[in-house]
Amino acid sequence: MKIQLLVFFGLFVSPFFYSNLYSQTTGTSIDQNSNSFDWIKYGNQYWSVENAAVETYRDGTPILYIEDQTVWKNLTVGAWCYYENDSTDDKNYGKLYNWYAVAGIFDEASLNDPSLRKEFSPTGFRVPDNDDWNTFYQYMTSSGYNFDNSIDGNKLAKSLASDKLWNSSDVDGSPGWNKESNNSSLFNAIPVGVRGGCCFTDYFGSRGIQTYFWSKNEHDQNNSVCTHINFEDYKSNFQNNFKTDGYSVRFVSSETPVNNSNILLNGTVSAENYQIKNVADPTDAQDAATKNYVDSKTTEISNSQNFSNNSKIGLTGVVYDFEGNRYNTLVMCDGKQWTTQYLNVSFFANGDPIPEVVGNDAWRDLSTPAWCYPFNEDSGIGKLYNGFALTDARGLAPEGWHVATEDDWNNLIECLGGADVAGGKIKLSGTEYWAAPNVGSGPSGKASNSSGMSLMPAASREGANGNFYSQNSVGFWNYSTIDGRRPFVELIGSQAKINKGLTDPYDGSYILMVKD
Repeated sequence: MKIQLLVFFGLFVSPFFYSNLYSQTTGTSIDQNSNSFDWIKYGNQYWSVENAAVETYRDGTPILYIEDQTVWKNLTVGAWCYYENDSTDDKNYGKLYNWYAVAGIFDEASLNDPSLRKEFSPTGFRVPDNDDWNTFYQYMTSSGYNFDNSIDGNKLAKSLASDKLWNSSDVDGSPGWNKESNNSSLFNAIPVGVRGGCCFTDYFGSRGIQTYFWSKNEHDQNNSVCTHINFEDYKSNFQNNFKTDGYSVRFVSSETPVNNSNILLNGTVSAENYQIKNVADPTDAQDAATKNYVDSKTTEISNSQNFSNNSKIGLTGVVYDFEGNRYNTLVMCDGKQWTTQYLNVSFFANGDPIPEVVGNDAWRDLSTPAWCYPFNEDSGIGKLYNGFALTDARGLAPEGWHVATEDDWNNLIECLGGADVAGGKIKLSGTEYWAAPNVGSGPSGKASNSSGMSLMPAASREGANGNFYSQNSVGFWNYSTIDGRRPFVELIGSQAKINKGLTDPYDGSYILMVKD
């Protein structure tokens, strides 16, 4: 990082300040998505001086990108967005994140169990907590970074604030006052603005007025700690704000970070004494690939050999719904990308809740959307939905995906060789989950799972009485706009075929999704 000479008009700058500034240790590191960012040593801490721009956790798990405000404010898993959903912001201003992202909460299980949470920051760094921020502020104050050169109290906003984008103010020492003398610390806090969570129907704001940085500390069930700089305040303040708000993020380290922006593995520069970055999706010649990436490519090649010469068939992937649930996907012989795990949302795409209905009589009498777990126990396989939820205009699938239609199922069945043999090609083979003999058209008349779809048995629910039944079969709704009865397909352990038919919307079945 290059430090340029700073000229302050009308202000006395002490020799102590210049010696402090030019003694700073600086460097550049790379995050898990190959974005480079500068850092500076302040005291015994190393702080990033650019806003985070990551789109995945450290291990490569995607963080949800959410544009829709209704979805955003109802999230309890990590998400990010651009300010006003404008991607041109990314280069200069970074991204906005809810608190769940910086806490590493990526699904319902990690929300309830902190031991399952992901690392948001790149290797060698962490998301700062309250102690980190307090240590930083105390060092900056004692080192003369208060706007009035005092060494007590917090008057740091001006020295931390960038010299661009701030609104004007008449308050002495504020970022909006005499703006050309901002940023003496080179911390470069830009007033990128915020995204409102919780109670806001559609809110981006405060650009030029303020900036917020998350702390990793949780305040209570709905609020967490952040630090805040305002254009007309000379202090940098702590606040407790909604976890669903969208703020900027910085990284901090207690050890000297690796200057890894110039690592090459082509023989020109030795990688010795450098930490080689893990790359989940390598693109450049010098990139190092993770073991998971290599394994996934090996699986893709193996799967593709089981199908036609269509190069995409057999490719595996992952999609996340608007609640953060993860689904494995597979490109089938029909050329379409299908989820291979059963839908598990409890909200519609617009954020409205879908009621869970447990009692048999209550389920039987419904004429409105509902879901339940099989036998009212969460087995981790997904949720059962009635036919009213299936066709509700608010939608069940995330953007870019749709509930598998009758045409989707018909095309899949045809490419698998017809209804008489298709079931055995998409059922998980063996008898660990399906009851023996798990019939199919494979060797010895057993299910072969030759498609790789690996569908498992799960109980259905009878609309006429609300009872659960048949743990050795599984039924899937086919989306349809027809009135009255709904189309479905069914796999049965004792049959190689796929059964097709119509049933009442009061029944409970599973749902698979297809990429648009």
